[in-house]
Amino acid sequence: MSLMNTNEWHARFLSMPRSTKRVVMVLADMVALSVALWSAFALRLSDWWPSSYLADAWTLFIATPVVGVAIFIKLGLYRAVVRYMNVKLFQTVAIGVLLLVGVLYSAAITFDIWRVPRSVPII
Repeated sequence: MSLMNTNEWHARFLSMPRSTKRVVMVLADMVALSVALWSAFALRLSDWWPSSYLADAWTLFIATPVVGVAIFIKLGLYRAVVRYMNVKLFQTVAIGVLLLVGVLYSAAITFDIWRVPRSVPII
């Protein structure tokens, strides 16, 4: 991808309506949260695809993006489309991630997903 194409793509993205940018951010977060959960399993178990563990934790892969986006919405992360990063944004993301870790850990215990290592939500 050349620099010209990147600049055109960037300009096209910036010219999108605010609601479209929010949808893109939410979808990107849903994908990122699912990948983060899978990578936590992979790192903790030292296996690229720990299928026996992942099969038991499929509910977490559905709940994580949904609950994560709900927490981020409640914290106001999507209220303003982010053009400039600042300390307040990083604080909001950190609080949201900490809340999500707590919810994931509680869900793993509540729904008796016993094959999820305790360190996965923390990773």
